[in-house]
Amino acid sequence: MAVGEDHPTVITFDMALYEKVVQLLDARPDLQQMVVPRLGELHVIMAALRALGASMETSGIDDAWMEADVYGPATTRQILKCTHYKRALHAHIYSYVALYEMALEEFFKDNPQLKYVCLKATEGVEAACSEGKDIKAESVKQVNRTLLEATAEVITAFQEWEEQKSQHAMFKVMMSGWKQSCSS
Repeated sequence: MAVGEDHPTVITFDMALYEKVVQLLDARPDLQQMVVPRLGELHVIMAALRALGASMETSGIDDAWMEADVYGPATTRQILKCTHYKRALHAHIYSYVALYEMALEEFFKDNPQLKYVCLKATEGVEAACSEGKDIKAESVKQVNRTLLEATAEVITAFQEWEEQKSQHAMFKVMMSGWKQSCSS
């Protein structure tokens, strides 16, 4: 970062102060060359979680949380509006993982041979890494290559499977919710 009279000062603010500083800079253009306001990381994440919550509000995931007694109506509102950061973060992570697990479970039901390929590759990594002090870098590299090849094969098959299954409305809804969770 450059510092000095010829360079603007970058200052990090929380959301409330950031909004005030932006208003001030709009009112005083002469200050725009001197100060660059920056929103703090926590507030950037909270804004992303609020955006994700807004898109999930109509997806039915919020209704599923309440119907399954995972969260009550007040907590669901806190999650969607991100008024409780930790709760919102956990809810979105848990929802993502649950949707991902459901998709993988269905994928491997339709493609059991690929589940075996994945298990065999991960067992190879586990075996290579558990050799104790005698771990040989070359054996770890080899099993890692095998795992990456297996992963590439599974990803390609998963994309083809997803395209095929996308004809079903419920599948489309589930994958849409999962992809919304992925994108944040």
